[in-house]
Amino acid sequence: MSTEVCNVESLEKLLSIVNSIKEVKKMVKKLKKVAFADRLNSANPFEKIRLMLTMQWMMNSLFASFLRSKGIDPMNPVLKHHLLRIKGRFESIKLMEEGGERPKLNVGACKRFLRSALWNPVSRPLKQISAGDDDAGCSGSVPKKIRKVEEINED
Repeated sequence: MSTEVCNVESLEKLLSIVNSIKEVKKMVKKLKKVAFADRLNSANPFEKIRLMLTMQWMMNSLFASFLRSKGIDPMNPVLKHHLLRIKGRFESIKLMEEGGERPKLNVGACKRFLRSALWNPVSRPLKQISAGDDDAGCSGSVPKKIRKVEEINED
């Protein structure tokens, strides 16, 4: 009885392999409709790189499948190194494509923030503040808080 179960499982695996091969043939036919050089010429640089990496990944995967069918372990260091290298390239392409979507630093605001954070009222005087400034809190040339600090330092 166990041999019959093993035979059924083996047949199911064999049928799944045959179906996979048929799907690969269909995909190859689709890829053959347009020449590879035409695909490369019509694509923008990121698409060209992605297409080349996809082709490399596909070739390595097919080679791994071939080795597996011959009973050889496909995860030898050389093939594994190539697959990891291609995967790393895909990640770097993804980062480059997202480069325009990253937040940008407002340099002027950053300079103002640092200048006000590092400002010392004793070492240099504050610039003249206009009467209409809500941030100043006073109409004179030196805010009240700073006047108190200067008075304490003078004593």
